[in-house]
Amino acid sequence: GYGTNVYHSFATGAVNPAFGRQFRNNSTEYVGVAINIPIFNRMATRNSVRTAKLGVRSQQLVLTEAEQTLQKEIETAYYQADAALLKYRSAEKALNSAQVAFRYEAEKYAAGRSTTFDYNDAKTRMQKAESDQIQAKYEFIFRTKILDFYAGFPLTL
Repeated sequence: GYGTNVYHSFATGAVNPAFGRQFRNNSTEYVGVAINIPIFNRMATRNSVRTAKLGVRSQQLVLTEAEQTLQKEIETAYYQADAALLKYRSAEKALNSAQVAFRYEAEKYAAGRSTTFDYNDAKTRMQKAESDQIQAKYEFIFRTKILDFYAGFPLTL
C-alpha cells in the first residue's frame, strides 16, 4: 500500500515546508497480510447448515407429496377409464336390445297390432340408446387419452 502525511503548524514563527515537498518526503510504502480464521462465529455456520438441511428435508417432503398426488390422479384416471369401458359395453348391449325391440314394434305396427304411441316410444328409446352409446364411446376415448397422457404418449385423435 501507499501512505503519506501532511501537516501545518499554526504556531507563530513555525517553519512549514511546502505541501508538495511534504507529500514527497512523508510518503511511505507498506505491504500487509491479513488472515481471518473464524474459530467461533456465533454458531452462524452451524445454524446455516441446520437451516439448509431443514430446507432439503422440506423439499423432499414436497416432492413426495407431489408424487403421491400424481399417483392418486393416475389411479383415478385408470378407474375412470375402466368404468367408461364398462359403461360403453353396457350401452352397446342396451342399444342392441333397443334396436331389437324397435324392430319388433315396427313389425307389430306394420301388422296393425300396435299403436303409433308404442311405435314412437320404441323409436325414442332406440334413439336414446344410440345417443347413450355414442356418449359412452367418446367418454371412453377421452379417458384412455388421459391415460396416454400420463404414460407419456403424444395426444392424437
